[in-house]
Amino acid sequence: MFVIDDSQFQLAIFHDRLDRIFGSFKTPVGTPLTAALKSALKVDLRRSGDLTAAAKLIELTPACIAQLLSDLNFALRGHRSDFQLPLGSRVLNDDDGAIRIADEIHVLDAERPGLFPLEVTSRHAEGRNLELLRGHIRRMTARLACRRIGLPSPHHIVDNDSRPLLQFPPLAEAGGVVLQRFAYDLSAPRFRSATKEQVRDFAVDIVKDMRALWKKRKQVAARVEQLRTLLEQQIANMPGEPSIRSIDIDMSRQRTDDKFDLYVEYDAIDEAMRPGLVLDFVPAHNDLDPRWARTPYGVWGRMKERERLNRAGADGEIDPIAFDLLKVASEGATTVLTRLADCYETLTIVTTAVGPLYCTFYWQDGCIRVDATIPGRLDVFGDRVELRDCPLPETVIDALPGRTLDTVAKLPMDCHWKITGAEPLMSDGLRVQIANEDRRFVEFATGRIWR
Repeated sequence: MFVIDDSQFQLAIFHDRLDRIFGSFKTPVGTPLTAALKSALKVDLRRSGDLTAAAKLIELTPACIAQLLSDLNFALRGHRSDFQLPLGSRVLNDDDGAIRIADEIHVLDAERPGLFPLEVTSRHAEGRNLELLRGHIRRMTARLACRRIGLPSPHHIVDNDSRPLLQFPPLAEAGGVVLQRFAYDLSAPRFRSATKEQVRDFAVDIVKDMRALWKKRKQVAARVEQLRTLLEQQIANMPGEPSIRSIDIDMSRQRTDDKFDLYVEYDAIDEAMRPGLVLDFVPAHNDLDPRWARTPYGVWGRMKERERLNRAGADGEIDPIAFDLLKVASEGATTVLTRLADCYETLTIVTTAVGPLYCTFYWQDGCIRVDATIPGRLDVFGDRVELRDCPLPETVIDALPGRTLDTVAKLPMDCHWKITGAEPLMSDGLRVQIANEDRRFVEFATGRIWR
């Protein structure tokens, strides 16, 4: 005998009716519009707090459903929108391919039907939109000399932040430089959320970069070769044998310039204290004088820091906020640490009474840190915590330094974090600075964490 929740049965009936009547309509990324509406209604149902409210969806007439689909389609195509879902959640347009449902941003994904929280959607350039972009570039450059630059591929760099990029093969005629663009330059919340029109416009802009680089290839080659010679001399005798992986250029803001900003990718000790990629930026005004040339810390200094960790039997460190949030990870702390042993960042989602808590754990200079959010209620960035709907008198805010956060707000994790500064937010909220430097050692093989 099968037992099924009545609300689930009602939703299944509604979804079937939705697909039968309106299943042919598409979103701007080519996925079914009905799947996007189902996702929006699921969020509406969760936010209503009344799981029995699914019965109200059954009562929607075809005319009401058609209006909802029309409103949703209008919003997802970038038009200014403001409408309500059946159970009361307000929907606003946030960007092409994205909507804001109450405090939550949900985006389309060309790789799968539906709408998805922004926080869980890949930031990388990949999938159908990448192939669409490459196809546009191939066609647009078919009769241009710059076609010799080739086609872009996805590339991910982590230094002081996470950078999803598109990079072309090294161009010998320009000193082996690698042409690149940030994947988020196409004005979409995520590359995979970009509409077909956005992908086409991005291809047009990238071709402008290609033409500019080809036109200035000799000037670029001269600067790249001068920089490479200088840096190879500097790193020749450094411990750990660092090397130059590539020298990169982004032409999007320097197409008409005669001097060029460049990026240098080294093979050295990366943010996770592993052999990996280290990035440096060399601005156009740098005259490449050997007396003032410098290499980044990951090239010359991180080897000693890694040796210090190894002597302690550790693979890295973790800060206090990340440590406390790790303890509430739904899949367990050991699983999260196992992923971080190989990756630069990983996401975990914690179910709370006030909505999902999205925690992104990441490496920064050998330390595991975390950015976390409950949309519309809580944001954690490094050593800063922002609380919404937490109005406090100014006299109380002034007295917060020295107290711990758990005496101010009730949060879904241990937060015995010492406050070092506080200020009000304009939206009846509170921003606090946390003393976040009392790190612990981390060892991946056993999952041990200690001081």
